Amino acid sequence: MEEPVQLQIGKKGVTSETINEILKNLKNRPVKVKLLKNFTSSNNRKQSAKEIIDLLEQKVKVESKLVGSVLNIKREK
Repeated sequence: MEEPVQLQIGKKGVTSETINEILKNLKNRPVKVKLLKNFTSSNNRKQSAKEIIDLLEQKVKVESKLVGSVLNIKREK
């Protein structure tokens, strides 16, 4: 299995650029999104992960798992 691409979400939060970067990388391999402390202090991790997945699923079906502050995402087969 290929190494996942690692991305971080910080104080700017979830932007369209972030979603586009995740989608671009999902074409080839899984993606790990780390929700940094300065982002999660003002947001609920679970709610933020759900928001990211909802935005991604408008374009492609994905499987995801939130472990701590890391969201693991891969394309559904």
